[in-house]
Amino acid sequence: MKRPNKSRKYQRRSIPGGLGYYRRQTERTKPPAHDAQPKPRILPAGYPVPISLDEVDACIAKLSSMKEFDLAALADALIKRRPVCNDSTLRAGYTRILQAIRRVAIAAGPAAIAAIGNDLYFKWPSTLYYGLGAPLAIDWNRDGPLKCFGYCVGMGSPLNSEQRRGILSHVFAAEFPDTVPDDVRKKWGAPKSPQRMSKIAQALAYLAKNAKGRTDADLSEAICDWESDLDYLRRKYYVGVFGFG
Repeated sequence: MKRPNKSRKYQRRSIPGGLGYYRRQTERTKPPAHDAQPKPRILPAGYPVPISLDEVDACIAKLSSMKEFDLAALADALIKRRPVCNDSTLRAGYTRILQAIRRVAIAAGPAAIAAIGNDLYFKWPSTLYYGLGAPLAIDWNRDGPLKCFGYCVGMGSPLNSEQRRGILSHVFAAEFPDTVPDDVRKKWGAPKSPQRMSKIAQALAYLAKNAKGRTDADLSEAICDWESDLDYLRRKYYVGVFGFG
């Protein structure tokens, strides 16, 4: 029977700091898989979504005592409820609460701002041009869904402004077809979400900025279409629906 190795080298690997010890500690502290599902945000007891105007002020008064994760959960619930609410005055109340959540998060610091994320606020993109343009190729992550639904601009476009904006509103509210890759669906977010509107606005702003640097073609009409559609989306959704403004 072979006796275990009692050499100095073997003993060094068994003590803290040795190779074997390091391997065991690494396995115990292995980070979670990147594809792990995020923990769902659940609205805490005592903080229900208001169903009447009388409850709006009471809800706002409670915000300062809520934790960051609870603020994010309440914001999620309001964002989902607001587009389907038929009462315009109650929708305005939801907007007031969201604006108050944003103020509380900013006052609380970076942790609270990170918790609410883009679900509650995103900065509207600019079309100011600072560099050289490049060929306008389709990029699924940037503007693929717009192309998929038939959005196009410029002199060669068969669409008028009303038709273009109808397509953009449909992209904002609809489920994507199977032709859109899964990773793009995830990046563009759920229908009627701030994340979806953020991606639409970023795509249009990028195309307009990129076209301004092109010298091989006259894209002035396309640029005008992109910027006018951006202005429409900002007024109707960014300010009108989400109350970001």
